[in-house]
Amino acid sequence: MKKLPFLLLLLITVHCLPCASQEIEIENLILLVFEDGFVEVSYLAKLTGEEIEVELPLIGDPEEGFMIVTDEDGLLLNCEIEDEKIVVESLGAELVNVTYHTKMITKMEAGIWTLNITSPSNRTTIKLPKNSIIMGLSSIPTSISKENGRTVLIFDVKGIIWTSYVIELKPTTSSPVKTSPSSSEPETKEEGFFTWFVPVFAGMVFISFLLIISLKKPRKVSVKIEELPYVDRLIIDELRTRGGSAFQSELIKALDLPKTTVWRHLKGLEEEGLIEIKKIRGMNYVRLKEFK
Repeated sequence: MKKLPFLLLLLITVHCLPCASQEIEIENLILLVFEDGFVEVSYLAKLTGEEIEVELPLIGDPEEGFMIVTDEDGLLLNCEIEDEKIVVESLGAELVNVTYHTKMITKMEAGIWTLNITSPSNRTTIKLPKNSIIMGLSSIPTSISKENGRTVLIFDVKGIIWTSYVIELKPTTSSPVKTSPSSSEPETKEEGFFTWFVPVFAGMVFISFLLIISLKKPRKVSVKIEELPYVDRLIIDELRTRGGSAFQSELIKALDLPKTTVWRHLKGLEEEGLIEIKKIRGMNYVRLKEFK
């Protein structure tokens, strides 16, 4: 009779092992890269609906105070970071949406940015900053396209993925400096060579990748609310509940997000023509525009 509780405990443990060791499917990891090196990481974890607590991958340490984890109904879930994992109280959810900002997966050396990750997903989408020129890739992407001025790379492979790029700066106009004919000619030739060599070389690299992948022309993408990053959708929803407009400070307080995070996404929405920002009494006033 004394062995009965032990046998029951053993049966329960063996029964639960498959659930604990079952690999969680990560769907479509999306990396939205900003000009300052910050990256918005977002992905969808597919669960069985029987888990109470799950461990999800952490791709770069998140910006302090910013991590949003929700279930399929948009309800916030409790989470914490342990041993480079995100421990989430899923409480029977079948889908878990993870969104956070990090600056730990990008670095810049000699004016060249590099983004480097180990992807847990079979599909990784990287959206580079506007005016980016690709300098190198870990492998040939499944597709390269343009979306709202951003270069979009899609990799259908797990594991190490990296890309290096430069952000093309708009040339500044300056008044010409008069120099003697004997000294100015050699310097002009040398400066002209280096001025054109980098963008021409980078352009050749980028075009060669396009030719390798396909000759398809990129399609124009119409901006839809469901296709926006998670924080963008939060801002849009909050503006709608306030009648289409609000001060930036009101949005920061309502969304309980860092000021820099909200401002970064507001600027992105403004560039895409979804909102307009103007100054009223020295404060930023945000108004929602019409869109599909």
